[in-house]
Amino acid sequence: MKQPASQEWLPEIERYRGDLDRDLGAVARNRLAERITGGLSRPSKMPEAAWGLPASRCNVGSTLMQVKGSVCAACYATSGRYNFQRVQRKLEQRYEGLAHPLWVPAMVLLIRWHVGRYFRWFDSGDLAAGNHLFNICEVARHTPDIRHWLPTREYEIVKSLGVPRPENLTIRVSANMVDSPPPAWSPQTSMVITKEPPAGTHICPAPEQGNVCGSCRACWDRDVDNVAYYLH
Repeated sequence: MKQPASQEWLPEIERYRGDLDRDLGAVARNRLAERITGGLSRPSKMPEAAWGLPASRCNVGSTLMQVKGSVCAACYATSGRYNFQRVQRKLEQRYEGLAHPLWVPAMVLLIRWHVGRYFRWFDSGDLAAGNHLFNICEVARHTPDIRHWLPTREYEIVKSLGVPRPENLTIRVSANMVDSPPPAWSPQTSMVITKEPPAGTHICPAPEQGNVCGSCRACWDRDVDNVAYYLH
């Protein structure tokens, strides 16, 4: 059996400890920020920009893709436009860029420039490593006016973060199996359903409004404990 791409190579991701103001000047020249990060994406469902990685690079997800009844068994990020070669090249560029020492200031620059209020991490893919999540927290701290939403199935990475989460970053830990409850240890969670969810769950309204978020921002809201998405 061919080894999942996520296990073939992992960038050496270091925690960012640089001088942000100085490094912002460096990544602003010659489109360096876009070259490092692969740029931002504009998913049609989202109110604003997002950023993601190849689904084939998921650690947990690449295993769940082979499990019947899992949320990843019919992963949307392995079909449709995600299969276009130019999209895959861009996603792979983003993955490789995680090792760049200026990844944090590059993301900060792009988010400050292109995002008004709401930003989604991982419209495809997931966290690559613990230092990746640490660096995302740094990006969030340096973009305090932006609400960040990060859905993930990388339970162990989230548990081992070791630093406080920025108030403007909502990490939603997702249930792995359809209709199964999300992890109880996470304050913000999400799940995929085919039937009625647990009481108090916010149900994503997108299927009833043209498959877009519309005015809903529940996924970004720390006061919303659990969000459910109907399987589609």
